[in-house]
Amino acid sequence: MFIPLLLSAAALCAPSSVFIESSRDATGAFNIVVDGRVWLTGGNATFFSGGKWLSKADGSLKIDQKEVEGVDEFGHFVAAHFTFVGTSSPFHVEAMAKNYDDGFAAFDLEYIIEINNTNSSDQDGVSATYPSFDLDLPTGAPKIGVMGLTGPFIDKTSSGPIMGMWPDAISIGRECGPTVLFDDNHTVVISASSAFMVHSFAVIGNAFAAGIMGSVKQVPAGFKISTILSGGSAGINNEIQVWGDRLRGRYQKNWDTYNTDFTAQHLGYNTDHGTYYYYNPTQLNYTGALLQVKKAANEKKIPFRHVLLDSWWYVRGADNGVSNWTAAPGTFYANGGDADLVRLHQETEWPVIAHNRYWSASTTYAKYNGGTFDFSPVVNGSYVLPLEQRFWDELIGNATKWGLRTYEQDWLFNEFRNVPLIYETTTWGRKWLMQMGEAASKHNINIQYCMPWPRHALQSLEIQPVSQIRASGDYVPQNNQPSDNWNIGGSSILAHALALRPFKDSFWSMVQEPGSSCNDTLNPDIERAAAVATLSAGPVTSGDGADYLNATLIMKSTRADGVLLHPSRPCTFIDSFIRASAGQGNGPKGHVWSTFSLVNQSRHDIVFTTELNETYSLRPSELNLRGPRRSIEMVAFSTTPTAVSTFSETSPLMLRKTMWHGDIALYYTSPVQSNGWALLGELDKWVPASGNRFLSVSVDGNDLIATCMGSAGETVHVSFAKDSKITTVTCTFKEELLRVSSNTTCFF
Repeated sequence: MFIPLLLSAAALCAPSSVFIESSRDATGAFNIVVDGRVWLTGGNATFFSGGKWLSKADGSLKIDQKEVEGVDEFGHFVAAHFTFVGTSSPFHVEAMAKNYDDGFAAFDLEYIIEINNTNSSDQDGVSATYPSFDLDLPTGAPKIGVMGLTGPFIDKTSSGPIMGMWPDAISIGRECGPTVLFDDNHTVVISASSAFMVHSFAVIGNAFAAGIMGSVKQVPAGFKISTILSGGSAGINNEIQVWGDRLRGRYQKNWDTYNTDFTAQHLGYNTDHGTYYYYNPTQLNYTGALLQVKKAANEKKIPFRHVLLDSWWYVRGADNGVSNWTAAPGTFYANGGDADLVRLHQETEWPVIAHNRYWSASTTYAKYNGGTFDFSPVVNGSYVLPLEQRFWDELIGNATKWGLRTYEQDWLFNEFRNVPLIYETTTWGRKWLMQMGEAASKHNINIQYCMPWPRHALQSLEIQPVSQIRASGDYVPQNNQPSDNWNIGGSSILAHALALRPFKDSFWSMVQEPGSSCNDTLNPDIERAAAVATLSAGPVTSGDGADYLNATLIMKSTRADGVLLHPSRPCTFIDSFIRASAGQGNGPKGHVWSTFSLVNQSRHDIVFTTELNETYSLRPSELNLRGPRRSIEMVAFSTTPTAVSTFSETSPLMLRKTMWHGDIALYYTSPVQSNGWALLGELDKWVPASGNRFLSVSVDGNDLIATCMGSAGETVHVSFAKDSKITTVTCTFKEELLRVSSNTTCFF
């Protein structure tokens, strides 16, 4: 019999709460109840120990149950507490099914004694099934749509999240991440909430089960693992943000690093895979190539403020891993080493995003190769892992001398798959990333995760310096086909919830760039790539050859001083697109994303579409991202408008088809002020009303005055609208602030 646990008054009053209704018969069975309705059922807790599965069903487990309440990092809870004890072998686990006052729930496990021979399977399995959700929906359950956030680059490289109906799109295996469930009105996020590097989900029998990754061989006494169920009725995007808020609150991950990330807030130059100079310096060395880029950029007034140095610059071993993370001889200058990097930094004056990959078995840092640091052993040709905090302190500390501003840890999932210490123990995957983060914190360096799985993104909750994450695969144009790495509208939802800036990778600003690392490939979607990079609110980096820098396109993203004209948050799939893609309800037949920018808390919405196969009528209620409420009266316009139109529930915005690869459409809304004027902003930018340009907007009688930020000598074209007509005012900065009036006046 199912009897709900006693809930606090706060939990009972929580809107659209998610709670666990536990059986009282000491079986571990439960219902998941959302806003009073049973969505899922589960139970059947089993554990792999001593080389075999233990369960109550076969008599190998004894279960005791009681009710408890307490306070943990999430807050006050009431819970069903279970004790699982082996009847014929040493085994003891304590578990709780917790309901929190704020209307969400969690399942916790703690291993009381050390357990050996727990490797039940490979990296895609689990060694426990707690919680375990039945794949068959109970009678009376709603039709449940699913979005599984999974795979490399936290979105299956560039194909986007898995979307479908329960249980087809659940996120499982070593690449798993949060599984998002939704009906017409509610959303529930199921994910790990601790032990992120070994917490996994798998299908076991007829159940969707959480537990420790199946490749882990031993679980130490005191090891804890937990699973969170967070949800409500605020919409899919917003409930994922609430889930992120709860996790960030638990681990005290704030927005400080996100908000002060230099390389994410300023225009950069990129040498990654797919860029012009990737393993293709075209000069005597890379110094010549980069100085040529700097000279050309200066001539065209393109304000590159930093450079990303990809994998071509450091010394690699026979297994293509890192032997020594310093400049290879001849790469920049003849001798190589840190001195060459210092000299390069002095000549370019660019701070550096520096790439790193996995460590070679022949790394010169390891004691067993004559170095001074402990590394993990080489097992059947595996990669290796540094084991000491002082290694990271020295590595990052030395790199700051040659301009390191952001450390890029690439090949993350490859390291996970190929370092036994990571996937066979409960602790070393976490220790590795924590040590890296501690060194970055000591030296005031940001970290970018590249080639991550969702578990890496979740682990960043404990690591304040991690502020960027690659959200799609490499930008590599080829065979006159557009790169698919633009598709970050789903991965950006997860990134933003965890206070990470999604990075789309580089883009070209010319359709063809002869002599590039991609040969003479035609690249037809340069505008889509540049727009998505800017709308991501993450790093924006050109990868052009020096002779092919297209200032007109590049400058659509930035001010003259290199400050990026971002929206206030990343552009993400709208909820109705997610629902339609999952097969639940009507919605756009193609990509429709949204974001907004704030000018002194006035909301300017932005809508991006691509590969939209049919026209779509978009209502304001579909632009429901959490933030300041929009004005009651709004106007809407598209790129290069000649007029504006009213935007309301009764006057929706008609989105045109964008069917061919690379075709995009952008639409914008602006609040109408009390005197009838609306600030549209800079119509020659991807984000016309960026908060990085407009400090404030104020009504002055019959005029509207916008205060702008920039640099001396920069010219801006600021547009206003009234009675559907557009007025554009051109002004040139004399200092860092400029006031522009709708009556065509410039104030200094």
